[in-house]
Amino acid sequence: MRHFGIPFDEITIPLAQNDTQARIKSFSPSGKCPALRDGETLIWDSLSIIEYLVELHPQMPLWPAKREARAQARSLAAEIHSGFMSVRTHLPMNMRRAVRKRELTPNVSADIARIEEALAQTKAAFGQAGAFLFNEFSAADAMFAPLVNRFHVYDVGVRPSTRQYMDTVMALPAWQEWQAQALAEPWTIDKYETAASDTGELPSLTSNAKELAVVGQYEKQGTHYVMYSDGSVEVRSEHTVFHFKTMAELKAFLESESRIPQE
Repeated sequence: MRHFGIPFDEITIPLAQNDTQARIKSFSPSGKCPALRDGETLIWDSLSIIEYLVELHPQMPLWPAKREARAQARSLAAEIHSGFMSVRTHLPMNMRRAVRKRELTPNVSADIARIEEALAQTKAAFGQAGAFLFNEFSAADAMFAPLVNRFHVYDVGVRPSTRQYMDTVMALPAWQEWQAQALAEPWTIDKYETAASDTGELPSLTSNAKELAVVGQYEKQGTHYVMYSDGSVEVRSEHTVFHFKTMAELKAFLESESRIPQE
């Protein structure tokens, strides 16, 4: 929206605070961000927000003009929206993190390989005449922007063409403003700021869990499950850490909610 000059008022809600979930829920029924309110209309999913803006501003090139390119752009946006959970979890987005390499897992490397393949194929087929995926900046580039940040701040080794694309995105005025706003934020989330996070393990946000011995852990679809010596389980998704007193409590939650990926 900022790149296309679409006016909006922004409400920032700090994450990992005691009132974070309640505040997000007051704006978004899913309890997740982003959400957009236009008068009495509420849209609470990033892809839905894009499609709503396309209908609201048909004169703006949010999607490519040609049908084939538009289909590719929507497919890429959807793949980013629902996939690459290993990258999301192991390389959390952090606009003010100093550039510092982080060890990658095989799942993260596989995600990165697919992302680079998608970038290269799209540029070759639709973006030969411009700097962006479909020549001019589109919603597909906006969806790639968080990945650009992750690749940059974790110093991921990428192809020269990927690095060139990243530099192009990061040079945008909208990106520079985004970066400046992030640097001005007074709050931090320890697990994203500490040097310990560079080992590939995400520290717990649950203080009680830090005092317990880890007896087991595994990853499923990008979500990390950590079992502790008192029988409790910690579940780490992209934006949230859940703590359950027992495995039975976790199973009951999974049966009643769809917020954590399941096979």
